Amino acid sequence: MESILGDMIAEETPKFNPVIVDGLAVEELSNPAQYIDQIWRTVALWFPEGMTYDGYELCTPQEEYNEITSKRNGKRLCEIAKSYLYLVRFNLSLHGVPLYPRYLHLPYVLDAGIMVLRGSRFAISPVLADRAISAESDSLFIPLNCAKLKFERVVQHYRVGGEGDGESGQRETVNVIWSPVHNSCNKPRRDGTRATVDVRTTLVHYLFCCQGVTKTFEQFTNTTVVVGGPEVNERTYPADKWVICSSVQLRPKGFKGRLYQPSEIRLAIPVKRYEIYENRALIAGFFYIVDHFPDLIEPEFIDEVDLWRVLLGHAIFATNTSEGEILNKIEAHLDFLDEYIDGMSQETLRQDGVEVNDIYDLFMHVIETMSERLLNPGEPVSSMYGKRLTVKHYVLFDIIKAIMTLRFKLTTANKKKPVTIDDVNKLMNRELGRDLITKINRRHGEVSSVSSPGDNKYFKITSNIVMQTKSSSVRGRSKGKLSDPAKALHVSIADVGSYLNLPPSDPTGQSKVSPYLELEPDRTVKRREEYREELDRAQLRIQQ
Repeated sequence: MESILGDMIAEETPKFNPVIVDGLAVEELSNPAQYIDQIWRTVALWFPEGMTYDGYELCTPQEEYNEITSKRNGKRLCEIAKSYLYLVRFNLSLHGVPLYPRYLHLPYVLDAGIMVLRGSRFAISPVLADRAISAESDSLFIPLNCAKLKFERVVQHYRVGGEGDGESGQRETVNVIWSPVHNSCNKPRRDGTRATVDVRTTLVHYLFCCQGVTKTFEQFTNTTVVVGGPEVNERTYPADKWVICSSVQLRPKGFKGRLYQPSEIRLAIPVKRYEIYENRALIAGFFYIVDHFPDLIEPEFIDEVDLWRVLLGHAIFATNTSEGEILNKIEAHLDFLDEYIDGMSQETLRQDGVEVNDIYDLFMHVIETMSERLLNPGEPVSSMYGKRLTVKHYVLFDIIKAIMTLRFKLTTANKKKPVTIDDVNKLMNRELGRDLITKINRRHGEVSSVSSPGDNKYFKITSNIVMQTKSSSVRGRSKGKLSDPAKALHVSIADVGSYLNLPPSDPTGQSKVSPYLELEPDRTVKRREEYREELDRAQLRIQQ
């Protein structure tokens, strides 16, 4: 009788999802070497001629011992603290001659996603991420293999019509999209100098660096524009056919010089084409740069890519550097940027409905859609629906980024002269350290120290998840804004998250996952249809 009653209770009791309660990291990190192998094969498509990637092999205990105890600076040193790592050998060759193998430590995890690193225990939690593009309260976040890009907005004003004096005509206000694409953006200058202009690195600026102003309009919006000085007016370009735009001629806050002489440059665009939002966004980006560099931009040079590259260098680097050195740095930066969109990134973006061929297509897509994505994100920013749980890419990001950087350095070195075996080995020794994985306890939001007094792994360990926007920061208490839409109440928290297991650091319930959560094969959150109507009614009551 008792067994029958027990079976009936078990049949009616909701079932835990073993992938969740046992730890998603256990499954996703079961073979990280295979994932890194995919990265190598993608990167190998851009290797210098004659260089190939020849696969990987797990190191034998003897080989691992020989490698980790090899002499460094004349001494044999070995880390004796326990770490859940194993050594993998990645094989490469140049013109058929094997290169020195690249040894990389990769992690393995035990039950509940627990790993030990240099004697300390850590838990690896899943990241709740969008497929490709994540909308925050006022920004977009796109994680690529090379970098994690965050896009923000700044307001720009310009004049439509009038005499180009900054007063007549109608003022137009449009958001300009920018992103700290280069690692040096917004960092203190090492030499103590101050830039004469504090200007954001806008996406429009990158487009101009690629092909100038008029060709950017032609390629991305199929529009012909005319840029000039006072000769561009309503007499030469009648108002019934052309819209003439000019600067508001106000000194921007980022201009550090004492004397500001506003620019008289004007841009004429056909009336029908001005109605297209993308064109207004490009115009606003153009005058954003013009207002910050009024004395350096002349109409006859607006299609000279070197001009825009020098100005981009002023935005990123110290302005007391020679233009030749700035151009060299920017060309190297743009070369690396050209390789941001690889086959894996293209496929990830395609799954999110975004078709791009290169980084400039992605920039233009962000310019076109950012406002719409923020205003009408489909699901509210605070919703946990439509996202997927992932671990692998975030835990292995430091290794992935190092491999991508190595590809860039090899391409740059090969432009000067054909690379040799010594060149490749030196670059790999400098860029691809064996112990990169040991950095995962720093600035990895998905990795946290473990403190669980009980024997139930779910409540303190496997129930933890990390929002995508917090994946690159240290976990812990943070001072969030109460007005942040991401913290608004949403019914998905009752379905996907956990409102009955709230940690003190996050009372929203979004940092915990339900043990009953159902997942698609690609780990996308699956809504349970039997509760859809009830949950939708609850959401309507919340919104009221």
